[in-house]
Amino acid sequence: SAPTANGGQNSFGAAYVFDLDAGFWTQTTKLVVNDTITTEVIGYTVSLSGERAVLGSNTQAVYVFEHINDQWAQTSKIINGTGTASQYFGNAVSISGNRIMIGDRNGLGSGNSSGEVSVFDLQEGVWSLTGKIYSANSTSSDDFGWSLSQSAGRVLVGAPQGFNGTDFSGAAYVFVEDVIYSSQFE
Repeated sequence: SAPTANGGQNSFGAAYVFDLDAGFWTQTTKLVVNDTITTEVIGYTVSLSGERAVLGSNTQAVYVFEHINDQWAQTSKIINGTGTASQYFGNAVSISGNRIMIGDRNGLGSGNSSGEVSVFDLQEGVWSLTGKIYSANSTSSDDFGWSLSQSAGRVLVGAPQGFNGTDFSGAAYVFVEDVIYSSQFE
């Protein structure tokens, strides 16, 4: 077997944590996962919120790290919980508090592989799938969920091939937490 640089056998990638110290950004940690599979690319996408970091990969897995007792440790691995075989689960990640959102630009979405965002909430120490977000007017190959960001009860989801009113040159969708599972605003 080939030697590994950053994790398990034949895995590649990592995420680097930098802290601001006396006005300078200094690398303090290199995050690597402790259970990887062949050709897994770790750190494909990343997000940080407080003492938690989320790392996406190219193999339908997302890894959660927590900063505990001055050290970062992998605490969870989230896999595509829908049973659908999309290779893009984790192509975008965003964490805010006790909620992780995971983009899948080729997910079933509204039933046509247009993309979706899976919502995971921390419940009794376990990251549980609590909902899905998708655009009601998506078409196949919109790439909904290619990128995403969440803050203050809102989520912004990018769809670079989405319909913007005149053509398929891209769209971004804003969802509000109160109506996150049933409505979409453009």
